[in-house]
Amino acid sequence: KTDAAQTWTASQKSGGITDNDGSFDLSGAGNNYTSTPTSAVAITFTNIAANANKSGYLTLTNSSAYAFTAHTNTKIASADLTKIGATGTYVLPYLCDGTDVFILGAWKKP
Repeated sequence: KTDAAQTWTASQKSGGITDNDGSFDLSGAGNNYTSTPTSAVAITFTNIAANANKSGYLTLTNSSAYAFTAHTNTKIASADLTKIGATGTYVLPYLCDGTDVFILGAWKKP
């Protein structure tokens, strides 16, 4: 109800989801993902149609300079895909439009 005061008993933001296989289920309980793959993977998002307008971020740790690829419905600039191929930890914000997931950049954590 919006016509009465509300009391929240827990935080309303989602926690991070750890998923190391490169496939991120947008129907999961959160918007933010942490991934440390142990090999090269294709960055893939699933349940895209049911999650239009969902956004969040992926924190990706590349421990061995794996060369990642992206699924056809994961849109990422080729320069960013090359950037995350170097060893390091990267933050990749994303936005789902119900057809594709757009990765909006790749920022290397210092």
